[in-house]
Amino acid sequence: MQKRLNEFLDEEQYTTRSLANDTLKLTCQTPDTHRTLVRYMRDNNIIHHTSQLKEERSYRVVIKYLLHSVDVQDLRDEIS
Repeated sequence: MQKRLNEFLDEEQYTTRSLANDTLKLTCQTPDTHRTLVRYMRDNNIIHHTSQLKEERSYRVVIKYLLHSVDVQDLRDEIS
């Protein structure tokens, strides 16, 4: 597997770790490496699981002690 990965990725771009049940954990150093690796796995029908990149995650903000009478549009304008 590592020989195949080295065909399109540099060894410095990812790390590998062997887990239980014949599972291999790959940790990518950059988001571009992650995207390249996921694309390779999908194209070759390799069963895999991936986590969402931090930069692609949405954020949820909670504002405490906010009155219901506050206009939502005014609040959006102030935040942006």
